[in-house]
Amino acid sequence: MVGRAFHLAVLSALERETGWRADQATIVVGTSAGALTGACLRAGASIDDLVCEAHHGDLRSAGGMLAELGPAPLPPAPSFDFGSPPVSLRHLAARARDDTPLPWIAAASCFLPRGRGCTDEHAAWVDRLIDAPWPGRDLWVCAVEMPSLQRVVWGRRPGQGPTIGEAVAASCAIPGYLAPRTHEGREFVDGGIHSPTNADVLAGEGLDLVIVSSPMSAVDVSATAPTDRITRRFRRRLLHQEALALRRDGTRVVTIEPTAADLEAMRSHRIHEPLPEGLIDELRTGIRARLRDGEFDALHERVSYSRTAVR
Repeated sequence: MVGRAFHLAVLSALERETGWRADQATIVVGTSAGALTGACLRAGASIDDLVCEAHHGDLRSAGGMLAELGPAPLPPAPSFDFGSPPVSLRHLAARARDDTPLPWIAAASCFLPRGRGCTDEHAAWVDRLIDAPWPGRDLWVCAVEMPSLQRVVWGRRPGQGPTIGEAVAASCAIPGYLAPRTHEGREFVDGGIHSPTNADVLAGEGLDLVIVSSPMSAVDVSATAPTDRITRRFRRRLLHQEALALRRDGTRVVTIEPTAADLEAMRSHRIHEPLPEGLIDELRTGIRARLRDGEFDALHERVSYSRTAVR
């Protein structure tokens, strides 16, 4: 939910400060909370609708396409079964001998018990929202296959993969917390264990600009708690590597990460509760100020280009 709050604050700030709307993007790449946000964008929901929905506000009075559907189900309360076997520990040694690099967060997830939280309602909600096997415009959803720990990108090849609801639910299936989703006899979990941003999948697409909303890293990791600092520093380094791969292709990249103030605002929220009233507004205000201060000059220069991607 906090990831969605940051994504919506970023997209709303961009729309208000530049006039560019995220649903205009040539390609939308979504992972975890970004997958749900991306599905809503491709369904045609406005940012104002999505902000109201994320706060579990009165969608009927707000109008818009989500009025009849209602808000997306909240994640279940955390319930951990530490007596269950790890998801794919027995495969970790084999993967370690592979030449393909393995992110340490993916490796660490192998030591977690099998998630118990059910995401059936979330898959059904997204399928009702789209009312088609997949959106008509490019939406790429990232997940990780278990036990191989290989990233999959659904939507890049039309007609392959599960329904959009199943893909989004798999992309959100946090190991140890939410149960993996099954497709064609294979299990899939949150694509964030490979990368929270997965921006590198856009390399070679010939885009003018890639905008990356990255709630899981931070502008200044020194402002975070020690346990959070390690993961956010790793994710920031990974984000920069992905951005470098895109820039080598001649693509402009704008990365928008939480500041210390953003992290403080986000920190108090619990994963299975509705977003606190005003959280998205607070985050959006800070991001708009950064936009006005010229922190993202490349965005102002390129945001009107016709081939743009947003994650």
